[in-house]
Amino acid sequence: MESKKSTPIETSSSLQISPKGQKKLTKQQVQFNNLIKKVARLETEIEKGIEKANANLIVYSKNISPLENEIALNKIQLATEIDAAFYKYKFPKKHNYDFELVITTLLDEAFEYTIPSKEQEALYDRWAKTPYREELNNCIEDEKEMTAEFLKNMFGIDIDLSKYDDSPESQAQLHLDLKELRDNMNQEKKHSFSSNSKKQQEKELAQKADEELKNRNIRSIYIILAKILYLDSETDEEQKFEKQELMKKVTVAYDQKDLPTLLKLELEWVHKTTEHLDSLTDDKLKTYISALKEQVKELEIEKANISYNPRFRPIIRFFDLEDNYFIKEIKRLKKDLKAQSEEFNMLVKSVRNAENKNQTLPVISQLAEFYEVNDLDSIFDDFDFDFYDPENLFFDDIFENKSSSNSKQNKGKKKK
Repeated sequence: MESKKSTPIETSSSLQISPKGQKKLTKQQVQFNNLIKKVARLETEIEKGIEKANANLIVYSKNISPLENEIALNKIQLATEIDAAFYKYKFPKKHNYDFELVITTLLDEAFEYTIPSKEQEALYDRWAKTPYREELNNCIEDEKEMTAEFLKNMFGIDIDLSKYDDSPESQAQLHLDLKELRDNMNQEKKHSFSSNSKKQQEKELAQKADEELKNRNIRSIYIILAKILYLDSETDEEQKFEKQELMKKVTVAYDQKDLPTLLKLELEWVHKTTEHLDSLTDDKLKTYISALKEQVKELEIEKANISYNPRFRPIIRFFDLEDNYFIKEIKRLKKDLKAQSEEFNMLVKSVRNAENKNQTLPVISQLAEFYEVNDLDSIFDDFDFDFYDPENLFFDDIFENKSSSNSKQNKGKKKK
């Protein structure tokens, strides 16, 4: 399924209509100039927005991603140690729920940042009610259903997302299909709009006139450019080659009824050869203005959608921050994650080095209790890790709540 995208109209600052002497610009000429400036501004903002997002993503990937992966591996290691302890000490069945909750939650959180090995999947499947692969597929299907429902409720777009997967090719095809559905809906709205009211009839007639004007302009622009670019009249080989290449673009645009591209090519040629933008007729200006308005809409959508690019998903929560605040947040988050990584290491060592079930059970029970009501990060506000001592691994004060002024750390996704 193909989808054509018109080439944007050239919007350099040189493409401005200048007044002649004391003569003021017409309303349409002013509107043309303003739209040219707006398009140029939006293009610059999009370019800068993407540049900023890419720069922030590099900072995040360098400072935060390694720590997130490290913590994920620590969680997997902790789940593995807890699993081994369960079978080593043969805990009573009444503790099975706590072990299941802790192990599956640790692995759920870890698998958000790392792809599980077969052994890790097997560990998850041993404790979870639903096997990992089945749960993963269920999550994907649920997300597709929610997305499809959102598209239908918000935009009236009815599409079956089950035939698309996460591959780049499939996602690109989805983008094209959504665009075609949107274009078709817009076309249907135009054709279905009818009413007996005089005002609406006038609007229909105006739309019809605009469409006829567009078709006339497509043909007239093509004829004008074909005459200008007539190769037999050109003796300079360099100019002849340039005209030949331009004529190819003109022919493709004409065959596709691509008015914006034809307007772009004509406007560039007019500016290049005569620099008489001020001589454009009102009808021609009206056509340019219509095309520029469409371009503004597309650019505004593109700008708003930068943060929704899957590439920038890790930093979406930082998108509205100024550079200095972004750096502060990264430093704070890095510090928090380092502390969290160390704390997980302590938990791993405490479970691994425990000599009996009585040394292991308090850790499991406390983890399970907090997983029931809080996210894991809040555990570290209440756990007292001063107990850790390589010489003596039994700790009497594990349940002692210590006063902490540290703010609770923010987590990503939380197990439901």
